Amino acid sequence: MSRVTPAEVKEIIETTLPDAVIQVWIDAANTIVDDNIDCINKDEDGLKQVELYLSAHLIGMLDQTGKGNIVKEGIAGFETMYSSSKDVSNTLDNTTYGTTANMLSNGCLANTNKAVCKIFALGC
Repeated sequence: MSRVTPAEVKEIIETTLPDAVIQVWIDAANTIVDDNIDCINKDEDGLKQVELYLSAHLIGMLDQTGKGNIVKEGIAGFETMYSSSKDVSNTLDNTTYGTTANMLSNGCLANTNKAVCKIFALGC
């Protein structure tokens, strides 16, 4: 069961998403936190903080405009550059919420996107 509510998430990130959609991302954040609970090693209040900022990060990663995230604006060239977050390998650093969640988790969330492979050799 999730530790945070859509109302709590909306207190730290501005979004027009309906609560039902926010809850989907809260549930995803909850699963990630629960899967890394031994590494995070926090009490319930600490886990709630990690889940809150991770939820905000996941929502913040959504491109609600279809343009991508603004990476450069300037008067000189009258141009705005956009970048899709899908092109970046470490997505936790794409938002301050993700960076905060990772710091609150003692760096444990940084390891969630690394593949783990186990090889077993069976002999005769």
